[in-house]
Amino acid sequence: MKKTLPLLFLASAMAFGQTPNLLKDINTGAPNSKFGEFSVLPTNNIVFGVATPSSSTNGIWFSDGSTVGTKQLKSLPGTFTTITEYNSKKYFTANTPGYILWRTDGTVAGTDSIPNANLLSATSFTVVNNLLFFIGNTAANGTELWRSDGTIAGTYMVKDIWATTGNALSTFSNYKGFYNGFLYFLANNGINGAELWKTDGTTAGTNLLKDINPGTATSNITNLKVGNNGLYFYATEPATGTELWYSDGTIANTQLIKDVATGTASAYASELTFAGNYAYYHYGKTIYKSNGTSAGTTTLYISVAPSMSLSTPMQEAMDRRLEIHNNEVYFLIKKNDVLSPFTQTDSLLFCKSDLNLTSVTRVLVSEFSFPGISNLSSTQLASTGTSKHGSSFIYVFANPLPNYHIFVFNPTLNHVKANYNKFNSYSQPMTTYQTFGNKLYFPFPSAQDNEPAYLDLSNDNIYLIKNINPVSSCFYNSGGPSSGNPFWNYTIYTLNNKNYFLANAPGSGLEFWETDFTTLGTNLVKDIYPGANDFDYISPIMTNNYGKINGVLTPNNFFFAANDGVNGLELWSFINTPNSVGIDNQTLNEDVVQIFPNPGSEKITIQSPELINEIKVCNALGAVVKKEDGNQNKEANINVSDLCNGIYFIIIKTTSGESTHKFIKN
Repeated sequence: MKKTLPLLFLASAMAFGQTPNLLKDINTGAPNSKFGEFSVLPTNNIVFGVATPSSSTNGIWFSDGSTVGTKQLKSLPGTFTTITEYNSKKYFTANTPGYILWRTDGTVAGTDSIPNANLLSATSFTVVNNLLFFIGNTAANGTELWRSDGTIAGTYMVKDIWATTGNALSTFSNYKGFYNGFLYFLANNGINGAELWKTDGTTAGTNLLKDINPGTATSNITNLKVGNNGLYFYATEPATGTELWYSDGTIANTQLIKDVATGTASAYASELTFAGNYAYYHYGKTIYKSNGTSAGTTTLYISVAPSMSLSTPMQEAMDRRLEIHNNEVYFLIKKNDVLSPFTQTDSLLFCKSDLNLTSVTRVLVSEFSFPGISNLSSTQLASTGTSKHGSSFIYVFANPLPNYHIFVFNPTLNHVKANYNKFNSYSQPMTTYQTFGNKLYFPFPSAQDNEPAYLDLSNDNIYLIKNINPVSSCFYNSGGPSSGNPFWNYTIYTLNNKNYFLANAPGSGLEFWETDFTTLGTNLVKDIYPGANDFDYISPIMTNNYGKINGVLTPNNFFFAANDGVNGLELWSFINTPNSVGIDNQTLNEDVVQIFPNPGSEKITIQSPELINEIKVCNALGAVVKKEDGNQNKEANINVSDLCNGIYFIIIKTTSGESTHKFIKN
């Protein structure tokens, strides 16, 4: 039987590095593993799904950041793309007939199924009123609303909305909301078409709210939003077309707010902004403030103020959602020359009004023109990105492609910072932003290149961090590295006060880079796949995730899938917890030797299939901090209340040898 390596090696293996390393070659050798969704447990460990050609490695896996602590919890077919937290456990699905719904707490004993012989699939998990709702599919009932309280008896179909085999639900995405103790969702009973339903989790409490479009026709409900006083959504009926509706959960108060585009014409207003019991939005040149009733809806027509009039006729259009700050509503207007649309007279207006919409006209805060750029079209402005940083609003818009602009507006100071940035035609517009102090992570303004840079919000300047790829973009577009399309990757991963991003450099391909936002402090971390190869060629960066990789960030580690050209696509991490690589943990199987509770705070119990001679507790540096005599018993109790919180290793010595096990004191 193998013996464990000396403690000297154990100490050296416990280095607290911050460099990508292969954590576990699950599908040993060059073949790839396929990873499902990564999910973080309440203990900051992770669970994830794995699929390989070998059925023995398929299933749900666990990792605590060490090699020996990365293990299979349950062998199951397929990978898992839906992992939802409910009652301190992660719920997921597997392709096992009769055992579709599963859960885990990160332990072998705590990984089990909630069996149901009829359930064929489960999707769209959502937690409401301490119940786990999902869309379940059975041969007898089709897709219907299901619920679970974590017990077999409490897991069942809530109601057969479309009787027999009809499919009542397809997805919860953009069609669900929670208000006043009820889950609202879109469903079809085969009689009234797809309409708004509500449920409290009981069969009797699951009912159609209102048949907005009478008969079997659907009301096309979309963009369901929850405000402080009820639900707001778009719905279609023959007399008014598609308009904004409101409901407080009662039939009587489920109503059209206002027929903005009168008659059968439809009106899709801007994104809703909520303040108090009111929703704010705009359509055309009118701002609306509404409590959900027609009588409680007031308007402000944003006509041109005298101070904004020019000698030539101008067209105006509002853009994006309204922003609210300090009892004032702010909005963005584009203005272009009607008589000569390609002259240098296009402008952006930042305006405001009070929340009660009592101002006679809008108040101009700032105005900017755009020399050398063609007219600002409503379509281009409608595609802008916007987000909030502190008390500032950040806008990005394209006019025309491939030119992008950024504005940072501080309503407290009534100040707007304008920046011009030019990307090439393959670039994606920025729609999400990361800020670090006064630095807005931002692409460098070059005609044919996207390089890491930042906009300094204190002085309105853009600073190049580093020209990583002088020839072409250091980022990729959809289709992965082979497409050669530049891509702005806005994602920075921060781990232990260090910042990382993905970039493509000549000679190293797509790899991790570290930055402190200086040129000297921005460097390649590790060439995972040596040479001009990309470490993640199996799952190329796609447009829909904007450069995010297949992985998850925890407070003390970063787990991800990578290929080093030798082991295939496998599990990697930035090792920050002691990694006991080289310790023979197979002397006694961890699933046989039980240490509980783990994590623990007062007293732990160790159970072994063999007689225990000695127990040693080592800290992260390998020093023995506690030593106990096993007294030739198969069970021992150790007081750990005097230990500092952290990670320890328990070495158990029996007549057959030694085994080392990780323990967390909390």
